[in-house]
Amino acid sequence: MESLNLIYREIPEKRTKTTRHYELESGDSKQLLSNQIRLVNDRGYASNSRPDYWLFEYIDRRYKKSPSTGLFKIPVSGMAYSGDLIKKSHLVTFAIVGERIDIKIRVNYYPFDTRKHPRTIANLITKI
Repeated sequence: MESLNLIYREIPEKRTKTTRHYELESGDSKQLLSNQIRLVNDRGYASNSRPDYWLFEYIDRRYKKSPSTGLFKIPVSGMAYSGDLIKKSHLVTFAIVGERIDIKIRVNYYPFDTRKHPRTIANLITKI
């Protein structure tokens, strides 16, 4: 199992009450994530999943209209979240540390039943 470790730094001048923008500081995402991402607080539009945050990627000089994944709180200390990329092909964990996000992508690794709700899966993750 290959793991990609990425560090994104917040772009403070683009911060709003519900949205934060980040730029890749170190690591190679192998084009699984763009160099700029945006995290948006959930506003309750997706009544079936209700993630804590939505992740949008910056592609072709604009942010995608549809989110790449929803991020769900996982039961470890701090601000830790999980999600998936490319229809549950890659498990992604996020640790928000101040103005930085540490992202770990487990390439071609999704050990859970893909029919389970993402929040249930987030509760099964015990470490980042």
